[in-house]
Amino acid sequence: MAILTFSLSKSWFFLDRGINLAKEESGKEETVEKEIVQSDEVERESRVIWKSFIYYPTDLMREDDSSGPQKILHHARNLSFINLNNGKLHKVFEKKVYIYDYFPGDYSKTQTSFSSQEVITDSIDIGYKFIILVMTIDTNKDGYLNYKDKARIFIYDPLEEKLSDILPENYFYEKILLNTKKNTLAFVVKKLNQSKKETYPSQIFLYDSLNDKGIIIVDDEK
Repeated sequence: MAILTFSLSKSWFFLDRGINLAKEESGKEETVEKEIVQSDEVERESRVIWKSFIYYPTDLMREDDSSGPQKILHHARNLSFINLNNGKLHKVFEKKVYIYDYFPGDYSKTQTSFSSQEVITDSIDIGYKFIILVMTIDTNKDGYLNYKDKARIFIYDPLEEKLSDILPENYFYEKILLNTKKNTLAFVVKKLNQSKKETYPSQIFLYDSLNDKGIIIVDDEK
């Protein structure tokens, strides 16, 4: 019971406070703690995907939320992928980040509407890639990276071990729009003036995953 209480408390502390940007990673105690957390996550959270990769998070904390496509947010410090063809392990992020959520790029979920009994399928399809929403910038200037900051949108290709930050500078994630055509993503985003902490009206961002190109749709009347 004591161990369980400690684990839950630690998870909620991470969720609430996030990543302390001022704290230096040094010392034997920190190394031991990381090894223990990693082994727990490997045991509980390892998943095989696309028959070619195993992936697992570091310091995972789930949270119910209706804004994500899976209706559950997956907060974490990092993601690790193992290529089953060559046994190579690769950590997605090399620096301190706060992962707000992640999900595969071939996501699909079917559900029945309670009002009409109609079967509804929500989906996106950019192939064997991961969509990762990440806080990389302390946008509220409180010294931490956490859910209170603005998230950037990253696309990770585990086969090529390629990580792409797809948003233009000073733009941040607000919402993903499902049911786009194959190899196309649509997001609601906002521009942030970091010096004045000003936000601008929401805009639509379209991303072509085949050509790795994105475009902001500008509404001249706004």
